[in-house]
Amino acid sequence: MNACACIVGWHFPQEFFESIRSISGLEVFIISHQPRSTVPQWLFHTIPEKQVFFEKNSGYDWGAYQQFIDKRIWQNYDTIFFLHDDVLLKDKSLFINCEDLIHSKKGICIVGNGRVTSKRNWPLTHIHSYAHSKWKPPEWNFEHEVVRGSFWATSNISLERIGNLEIYWDRCGLLGIGAGNLSLRATCGKVQDTLGKDAMVFLSDIYRISPYLVELVRGEDIHDRPTTQLSMRISSKIIFYISKMLMTRYMNSGATQKQALAWAMEKIFVLV
Repeated sequence: MNACACIVGWHFPQEFFESIRSISGLEVFIISHQPRSTVPQWLFHTIPEKQVFFEKNSGYDWGAYQQFIDKRIWQNYDTIFFLHDDVLLKDKSLFINCEDLIHSKKGICIVGNGRVTSKRNWPLTHIHSYAHSKWKPPEWNFEHEVVRGSFWATSNISLERIGNLEIYWDRCGLLGIGAGNLSLRATCGKVQDTLGKDAMVFLSDIYRISPYLVELVRGEDIHDRPTTQLSMRISSKIIFYISKMLMTRYMNSGATQKQALAWAMEKIFVLV
């Protein structure tokens, strides 16, 4: 196996890192959104310090993946894994089995853990999710699957074709971690549009769970969400309203007007 893993460093559970470090043929890299001063020292005895990168906490998990992609390290590997550090690794054969699955699709796919939902008509119901994105749904009835940011894998061939992920960076902190869902939907739409309608495959049809991996929710195996600040809830509603309005107009416009609206959205969302 010639593979690398980009792990978003946040919780730093020691058992997880020691387990994943022992997998033959898998080179581990960490994008930490925690400052160096908070990272436990044992980590640098487990993962070489040169493979731990401290980046600005921007864009949340999908932002961390883009920060790793920008380093171009992945070009040296056939298979690339992206995952959180708050997952339960049940079976280390996850990695070789994913690689075999990717090879069976000739490298043109994204592998997710547990299928998120059977829903596919995201542009029709969540058109605001694409306002920040350079990629836009080609039509209202375009459908695509989604994969959670907790775990996904692909080949360097597919990653080259996809290019940049469609990140909502939330530079002003107006949306909070929920902004990750905007990055998720826009990126997954782009992936399916680029790689084809059968590009996304899953290890299980059970949400967050496969025989290999259990995806946790913000460090715990719970569905509870922390209370969102009132100011953030208000700013979210405003941004979503503006995004929906602009994208609805974009989807219903001709080519010339679409170009102008895409330019306007790019200028707006580079600020927020």
